[in-house]
Amino acid sequence: MAITMFVSMLLLVLNKKCMKHILGLILIFFTLLIMNPTFSQKNNSFDWQGHRGARGLFPENSIYGFINALSYPVTTLELDIVVSKDKHIVVSHEPWFSEEISDGCKFENNLYKLNLSQIQSIDCGSKPHKRFPNQKKIITNKPTFKEVVKEVRTYCEKNKMKQVRFNIELKSKKEWEDVYIPNPALFVSLLLEEVRELEIEDQITLQSFDTRILEELHKKTSKIKLVLLAENTFGVSRNLKKISFLPYAYSPNYKYLKKCHVKKLHKLNVLVIPWTVNSKSKMLKMIAINVDGIITDYPNLIEEL
Repeated sequence: MAITMFVSMLLLVLNKKCMKHILGLILIFFTLLIMNPTFSQKNNSFDWQGHRGARGLFPENSIYGFINALSYPVTTLELDIVVSKDKHIVVSHEPWFSEEISDGCKFENNLYKLNLSQIQSIDCGSKPHKRFPNQKKIITNKPTFKEVVKEVRTYCEKNKMKQVRFNIELKSKKEWEDVYIPNPALFVSLLLEEVRELEIEDQITLQSFDTRILEELHKKTSKIKLVLLAENTFGVSRNLKKISFLPYAYSPNYKYLKKCHVKKLHKLNVLVIPWTVNSKSKMLKMIAINVDGIITDYPNLIEEL
């Protein structure tokens, strides 16, 4: 309070317009810290997540995109996974070729019915993206989960960077089962086998909208942190009742997140990491209500903040 009063007095005394603007910004910043005291304590551990790498800047879910996202101060790379016909874990937002990022496969547009070699023969990076016109275009394909982890690990080691974390969404819906994706038990088993082989259990979080996936993960591992994704207006209590355990984190659409939700979740010792927050003003609003991290298509905005 003393800091706010001090800066306010200076504003009254100083007449120069530029100084008023500068001190005004200082006042806003310190007021934010006072209104939200835990932000100043947590800012060093605040979880900035690059959505699908950095979808606003580079081709989504591509090795090129993930590596380039590391040029910004992200702490976590968010990505999506599905399964190929020959049981490879493939990094893709849909279990098919989205027309937004590719022209698809002339033989089949279902990744679960295509072998990895067929999937990776399709370019998913050079087609102009209507929603992200500034996205850099490059010929690239859908990588495997193993390829992403190994390439990112090598890049961090080579550049003497702290190893980044991975937030992995298992893409699943009941109506997709055995058509576009395996059943939850098989899907989870395939992923956990690779996670253990890569020795990254303490470096990841696993998330899903499909509560069957989360229940299967909860049953099969106690070492990995699980995240409940939400995209509705039901509210925190109703969404949490969908699973039999408290998740490590709750990840809602930022549009439906309120300060009272964050308070309720923090009382339960559950972190709050909203998606997909793509402007500085919206990021500041989320920080002001005390979220624990932010998922964004534009990690370049982190430095600007």
